[in-house]
Amino acid sequence: MEYPDENTIDTTIPMESRMVRQDGDHRSPIERADTSGNLQIPYDDFVFEIGSLVGVMLPPETVGSGRPGSEGVGSMAYGVVRWTGYINDEPMLGLEMDDYGFQSGYLHDAWYFECEQGKGLFARPEQCVPDERIQQMALLDETPHHDAHDNQLLNMVYDPLPGDFPPLFIIGTKDLSHLVGRCKGIQGHHNSCYLDATLFAMFTATSVFDFIINRPREDGDIPEYDQVQKVLKEDIVNCLRAHRFVGAAQVMKLRELLDKLGSVSGLTCEEKDPEEFLNCLTQMLQVEPFLQLSSGQSAHLYQLFVEKDDGLGIPWFQQILEQSFFHQDLKLRQLPSVFIVQMPRFGRQFKVYPRVIPSLQLDMTDLLANSPRPCHVCAGLAQVECPDCYTHVKAIERSTFCDACYNRTHLRMPTHRGSAKRRLTVSAGFQDFSSTKHLPRHFMELFALLCIETSHYVAFVKCGHQATSPWVFFDSMADRQGQNNIPEVVSFDEIYEWLSPERLEAHPDDRSLPPLVKKIVADAYMCLYRSTTVAMYN
Repeated sequence: MEYPDENTIDTTIPMESRMVRQDGDHRSPIERADTSGNLQIPYDDFVFEIGSLVGVMLPPETVGSGRPGSEGVGSMAYGVVRWTGYINDEPMLGLEMDDYGFQSGYLHDAWYFECEQGKGLFARPEQCVPDERIQQMALLDETPHHDAHDNQLLNMVYDPLPGDFPPLFIIGTKDLSHLVGRCKGIQGHHNSCYLDATLFAMFTATSVFDFIINRPREDGDIPEYDQVQKVLKEDIVNCLRAHRFVGAAQVMKLRELLDKLGSVSGLTCEEKDPEEFLNCLTQMLQVEPFLQLSSGQSAHLYQLFVEKDDGLGIPWFQQILEQSFFHQDLKLRQLPSVFIVQMPRFGRQFKVYPRVIPSLQLDMTDLLANSPRPCHVCAGLAQVECPDCYTHVKAIERSTFCDACYNRTHLRMPTHRGSAKRRLTVSAGFQDFSSTKHLPRHFMELFALLCIETSHYVAFVKCGHQATSPWVFFDSMADRQGQNNIPEVVSFDEIYEWLSPERLEAHPDDRSLPPLVKKIVADAYMCLYRSTTVAMYN
């Protein structure tokens, strides 16, 4: 195939070969293209916009060299629209493809969109068609009446979807229209809410768990490894990302396999908890533990054990996490890609704290073993941690000192036991640290919450990686029609305005809170955090 020059679009190239080359990241961009708009580009009977799932027919010359297909034969490749606009006055689509072997979102010395390196492609609208794997779903979305629409959706049986589908890419609240609504998400059936909410949180809008569905079979895996992984990926994850809907029959395939092969019985019909499902799934698919603890133990999730501290009022999640680590004398050996934490509860009903404010960002610096930490007095490299200081101030970052500051400040603190101080282990590279330098801090981002009320699990999920990305609320059994549960996804706009102690203390009665705000602060069961930096290398 003869590509056009990078600074011109050669309109003489035959339609079937008119792909636009991208030269990747090998040069610094002169400018960044304006990507703030989301133009709707009509073509025939379809409108292309950001988030549209499309197929692109690759000419024979572009097949091969890492791209799907056979030499000399055109191949259909699939992707999602990440950018729409005009280049040289011609409408263009910026696509993130499902497979590697392409380029990036860089063209004509400018960045038009961000995507995984090797998956970017620019194409003209006439080269693209709606992804035929989801056209049936698009037609159903046009059905005007709830009952008829719901019946059609609930009676559909989707074939497994092979391939790789990226997580939903949400830029702003207006893009949530692809995800929110009735019959969106995962349909509940026979006490499946524990599993529905967990899967929705793990796979809808993040790829941090995708290694589970993509790891090739290895020696030591169970004989049914491929079968379990295929059902999880093709029947559930891909359908969720492509159709935005997964029927109960598809989920039942996974439940039956887990019930048959795992150590937990009753997964097809009985009430269970998310940690039981996670333990069963990670055991069956040989998932390496996410957490390595200083005690020598490893785990996929961390259970908070704390005694109520009335002095905290309405605590932030950060505070009770530090409290739990401190009293158990624990540290993490390394920053995990995923940090799943169970809230401090005894059973499903009794909560240690009536309300906990989810920390949207978690500072993990003081919870890591061998991680350099600053002296809270002079900001130099800390060598000592004082448990008595933590007990007094309830802030772990204020309990670390360099030797000089510790000796100077603790002469005035006779109640502090010098024998209780802990020496900090610091890697050799930081021994000569100067206070004029900034020590790195390590953060993790909240991307999902599982909540429970009266034995029913629901999920809150962040759709995006920006500080103010929109959130949604998912209930796999939001309504019922005949013998069928109706799942629903709704936008949750209040999360950012309500997460403060002052705002919540002004509403001491839970009944005065908006229903979804009440759920997120009073009914939280499990918090899911991610480190996008660590996940990238995993």
